[in-house]
Amino acid sequence: MNINNIIKLLKVYFTANWRKDLYEFLIMIAIMIFCMVTGGSFSLAFFVAYILICIYPSRVFKNLYQSSSRMMYLTLPATNEEKVTTGVALVNVYYMLVIFVALTLGFIIGYGAEMMFYGGHGMLSNIGFGESFSSFMKNMISVDSLLTLYTVLSAFFFGAIYFKKRSFGSTFGVMVCLGFIMSIVLMLTIQLNAMAAFSTTSWLPYPLFDASFDFGFSEKTGKVMSYVFTCLTIVYFYAMSFLRMRETEA
Repeated sequence: MNINNIIKLLKVYFTANWRKDLYEFLIMIAIMIFCMVTGGSFSLAFFVAYILICIYPSRVFKNLYQSSSRMMYLTLPATNEEKVTTGVALVNVYYMLVIFVALTLGFIIGYGAEMMFYGGHGMLSNIGFGESFSSFMKNMISVDSLLTLYTVLSAFFFGAIYFKKRSFGSTFGVMVCLGFIMSIVLMLTIQLNAMAAFSTTSWLPYPLFDASFDFGFSEKTGKVMSYVFTCLTIVYFYAMSFLRMRETEA
């Protein structure tokens, strides 16, 4: 892996997209200030941030499938490993920092604006800057929320490479369909299990599982196992992205 090739790829990206990134940075600051001044709820700002983060991978790899720039991108002196590595860095480090800094600046400016508009008697002003900022950080960078975000983001990253057009909508549609199918299967399984356990007319001779069964895992062990599974899911999607990129170049 050649670091010079990665730098060239980054230059290509920033030359084409720095204005869009700046606009989104300023928009996130404005939304966060609006949320602070109008009640101190971070929900709207976080929602918009999550949407922008999930859309971002499709922006990074749009050059792959645009006829005007596809050949230039594919013929850059870089291997598919370097291209995927560049994309991972942009999506998971660069843009995350852009959103984080925008939200943080928006919080600080918004807190000052609330102090000015409400004379120090606003909701957050009454709580205090330290406690408000601590609550803001806990909501934004908790381990559970970050792992969930990175898992979803890795799926959109793979979708940005796999689908040639409308990658965000296509990936979102696939995720919704999979979630719907899994929900149906889960509900049917629970229903069949309940029928076998409590009904004499069920065609199942015995329940599929014992609802009171305990694996014997402590809460801490279960938490660690869920983190490991989440990390493996993230690695899986990025590995599939690498394979898809190799197929694209072949």
